[in-house]
Amino acid sequence: MTPAPYFRSRLYQRAEREVLVTALRDAAWDREAAARDLGISRATIYRKLRRFGIRPPAVRGPGRGGTAISEPPGLVKREGEAGGAQEASGKHSR
Repeated sequence: MTPAPYFRSRLYQRAEREVLVTALRDAAWDREAAARDLGISRATIYRKLRRFGIRPPAVRGPGRGGTAISEPPGLVKREGEAGGAQEASGKHSR
């Protein structure tokens, strides 16, 4: 018995997405290198990334488009206060 066309299509899409993600991970998320490894053009890999909603993981840290986080988000140390941190809105944390 042959699987229904819809089932084959979904299976193919899932496999294609998995191959794309694996190639991107192997290429350290360098899309051009991944496209070269897969034998497809840069335009094709970008189109597939958009179609499957694939985005590179967020990168944080100095020099990589982010900043190192030393305090929990929403908390800042205020100058002149006795070591306590306040929320950015000015309310005291509990």
